Amino acid sequence: MIEAITVERFRGLQHLEVAGFGRVNLILGKNNCGKTALMEALSIARQPAAAARVVAFHQHLRNRSIPVHDFERFWRPLFWKQDADQGLALRVRVAGGPPTSVELRKSQTSSLFIGGTTATGALPQSSWTIDTRAEQGEQELKNKIVGSSTGVHIPPEAGEGSIWASTGPDITENDIRNFSNLKQAGRDAELAMLLREIDANVSAIELLSPSGTQAELFVRLAQHDGPSLPMSMMGEGFQRCFGMGVSALAEGTTTLFIDEIDNGLHHSALTPVWSWLATISSKRNFQVFATTHSEECIEAASRAFTAANDDGLRVIRLDRRQDKTVAAVYNRDLVETAIAADVEIRG
Repeated sequence: MIEAITVERFRGLQHLEVAGFGRVNLILGKNNCGKTALMEALSIARQPAAAARVVAFHQHLRNRSIPVHDFERFWRPLFWKQDADQGLALRVRVAGGPPTSVELRKSQTSSLFIGGTTATGALPQSSWTIDTRAEQGEQELKNKIVGSSTGVHIPPEAGEGSIWASTGPDITENDIRNFSNLKQAGRDAELAMLLREIDANVSAIELLSPSGTQAELFVRLAQHDGPSLPMSMMGEGFQRCFGMGVSALAEGTTTLFIDEIDNGLHHSALTPVWSWLATISSKRNFQVFATTHSEECIEAASRAFTAANDDGLRVIRLDRRQDKTVAAVYNRDLVETAIAADVEIRG
């Protein structure tokens, strides 16, 4: 699990150091203070061998309409003040593992990429290049992202068990694949426990193919005499919890990222959802990073972890001071004390 991170020149973060992460971490702060940027930095550094693909994934989520080969609009905003020549650097300390670092910067040399191909064929000689470098202990991996007006080549690097949970109500292909694996392993009851906190009538989730061609998700309700309902009829909060749950329960998950965790959730569901996350993350030994703006969400997390006598919760507040960003880390006891004293910790 990640214990500490240093972020240099990444998006809106010129320099940020955070130490003392727990098993479950709730990141908060004012708008534009760097909450999502910190989560993305953690996601990239957690998968150093797949840094280029993780970066591209997050950029694509941010704006799907910008083509990936457009360096100026797709890649340059990754860097502090868009200075791609200076580049970005991330360093993390992981419990029981070697220190890890990741660097990306625009290449100052010729961007000719011998043998590189895209869906449209060979890359031309006139192209841009981003050098990527990752170190994990004594292991070093160097690679290149190469693009031009005709396409982009991103190294086919392997990732590990970090999952960025869906931020909206749409069910993704990965969600369906993870649920299918969960169903085959006979572990879907753990997911149903979470979904019953949103709708107590949930009996089971089913993967059916009414058309005979494409599998779809359906919800069976105990108090519903008709056929199972399509997942799309269950509302945003229910679908968000489904995506969060299948991500948390996916085989091999080591780190789960959830941006704006309380989106679409009624305040009455927050404490049960946090209780479920606390239990599952402890049982399956994975780390959680989530963001919020909500005081209710913080209080719900505090209640859930206090009730379980679980000290794995950390609340990280980010504050922007001119070009500098600083972090304050609160453990469960400090959060509980602040809430009891009516002290504002959101920033």
